[in-house]
Amino acid sequence: MEKGLLLNADVGEGCGHDAALMPWLDQANIACAAHAGTMETMTRAVSLALEHGCSIGAHPGYDDPEHFGRRALKLPESELEAQLLTQLERLAREVERQGGHLDYIKPHGALYNQSVADATLASQLVEIGRWFDSALAWMTQPGGALARQVEAAGGRVIYEGFADRGYDAHGRLLPRSHPQGLLHEPEQAVRQARMLREKQGIHSLCVHGDHPRALAFVRALRQVLAGTP
Repeated sequence: MEKGLLLNADVGEGCGHDAALMPWLDQANIACAAHAGTMETMTRAVSLALEHGCSIGAHPGYDDPEHFGRRALKLPESELEAQLLTQLERLAREVERQGGHLDYIKPHGALYNQSVADATLASQLVEIGRWFDSALAWMTQPGGALARQVEAAGGRVIYEGFADRGYDAHGRLLPRSHPQGLLHEPEQAVRQARMLREKQGIHSLCVHGDHPRALAFVRALRQVLAGTP
């Protein structure tokens, strides 16, 4: 595995792992107190990311904490825009207050998955991002609708792979309900990371902060990225 590969995690969701995870990360996808977490967990995640030199990304999702933002919704364009801009502005203000800056946007959960498959939704997200701050990159899966839309608009894409999720034979994420939808052992994550780098050309590996073995995963991946056996 190439040492240039980055390691990211979804944080600020109130799962209790942020302080332990952050020293191992290159990029922190910080929840914006909507799909999960609170203003307090968001603020703390920003502080930790800056303390450890992590690049900060906004991690907005559907304002649906009952389902952790993982229920697919079809919102009117105006409502989607209002939800996302509220979240982006909320996080950006806090990052600026603490002396940092946002680097990218990574949609969360169902919004992420839908934006990979739905070109219309992906186009809406790109427009929202362009209106908010056109300099921000988007983090998403390679080859999906969002990646194509960002590229067509001349924007930057951070191609992402998931170290803790299962993929099908066509390189698509398996549903979380699938028996192989979630990986449980660090060794599996390392094998998958190597496969993703080789087959999909990803830039960054994600470990979900709410995964019960998130810390073991990022430690194992960091050792490999550093060239440690």
